Amino acid sequence: MCEITIQAKCPHCNCSKVKKNGIMVTGKQNFLCHICHKQFQYSYQYNGANPILKGQVYSMALNGSGIRDIHSVLKLVLGVFY
Repeated sequence: MCEITIQAKCPHCNCSKVKKNGIMVTGKQNFLCHICHKQFQYSYQYNGANPILKGQVYSMALNGSGIRDIHSVLKLVLGVFY
């Protein structure tokens, strides 16, 4: 039997002390960091939920970039409501 392991690091504190914390509705594995006690996923279905991209969006908005600029640079789907 072949086992594939993923080395997941917390995107908030960059710590490798994480554990599995259930499965999300989307079917993705959820992880919990032992240091900062925040949950995260290894890969996100919606890129706007990624903490790294979220920080980039905040910094671009604080520096005067508009929604259309952020969308064109980061290729995120922003403001889509059904």
